[in-house]
Amino acid sequence: MCMVIFAPLFAIFAFATCGGYSGELRLSVDCANKSESDLSIDIAFAYPFRLHQVNFEAPTCEGKRRETLALIGDFSSSAEFFVTIAVFAFLYSLAATVVYIFFQNKYRENNRGPLIDFIVTVVFSFLWLVSSSAWAKGLSDVKVATDPDEVLLLMSACKQQSNKCLPVRSPVMSSLNTSVVFGYLNFILWAGNIWFVFKETGWHSSGQRHAADTMEKQPGGYNQGGYNQDSYGPAGGYNQPGSYGQLLGDHKHAVLEMCGCRASVPSTKQYSVSQPAPASTKKGPTAAAGMPKGVPIAKQLASIKALRKGSDLEKAFATAALVYNSYADPESKLSKAETKSLLQSQFGHFIQGQENKPKYQEIISSLDEESENKINFEDFMILLVSLTLMSDLLQEIKNVKTTK
Repeated sequence: MCMVIFAPLFAIFAFATCGGYSGELRLSVDCANKSESDLSIDIAFAYPFRLHQVNFEAPTCEGKRRETLALIGDFSSSAEFFVTIAVFAFLYSLAATVVYIFFQNKYRENNRGPLIDFIVTVVFSFLWLVSSSAWAKGLSDVKVATDPDEVLLLMSACKQQSNKCLPVRSPVMSSLNTSVVFGYLNFILWAGNIWFVFKETGWHSSGQRHAADTMEKQPGGYNQGGYNQDSYGPAGGYNQPGSYGQLLGDHKHAVLEMCGCRASVPSTKQYSVSQPAPASTKKGPTAAAGMPKGVPIAKQLASIKALRKGSDLEKAFATAALVYNSYADPESKLSKAETKSLLQSQFGHFIQGQENKPKYQEIISSLDEESENKINFEDFMILLVSLTLMSDLLQEIKNVKTTK
């Protein structure tokens, strides 16, 4: 929000105070012969500060003859560079404001908007720093070149001690000083915005996921902290309220009741697959206890009024969610080993006949690698969909008559 409000304003102040500047200095030359004197020599200059093109006339104190002189220096490059960056920053910040307000969905689509915004913000931060520094040095040189005492040294009449040369008025540089200040303020504003734009990109979220995965791989993170202890009853049943079941919400307890399903004990002997779970594979708390005291899924469904008239699709997805819930740990995650065991025991008809398919073998082998690593519900559902699409059973389902 700060960028939306301040970036256009700061950019306007920066290029307006520099690009709109005009100044003037006044000198006086009092010759020994008073009739040849000029007590009001006005010299005007302005942006872009090509001072070598600023000409003025001064008396020579040698009769009526006057000489034409010019200021020294060309400081247009740094001034124009500064103003150009300010104008482009103003235009981009206006365009970004319109996108933020009216095209937020397009901005976040495919993560391209935040990525482009991040790169442009970094570039403008760098350009503001460079242009402000260059213009600060250029302004310092402009002040020297337009100093009345320095300009008087250019006049031949002022080199004669009999003539009196005095500065009458110096140029006012306050607006140019302000432009430099706003240049550095723009740099601070854009550089500070880099972090906020970075958080919108996928790089930030992927970094967080990587950190979370690293924590999960640390020793003791799986078996300690209450996975096999406080969250479950003495018999190992899934009875405590602090589990993943609360995260899904009480309304899901009734969904499985309507389907007439029960969460059963995962058994690797129910179906034959080419990569059986290793003998040392850990089982979830529910599986370890066999769920003898678990509430039947069909019974859980009956308690939810909202789903008593739910559609078949709603019941099917609720069933998948609660079966996953029955095996998940308190953090609502499953290890890869438990996932494989659950698929073998609860999804066997869909797996049957796929043992020699490369895609199936790839999925199973990925579950065998680093089997202690955990997956969330979203990844679990993707696995189900992938296995379903490969299954021979899917064709039978498609051939089922749907009309009488």
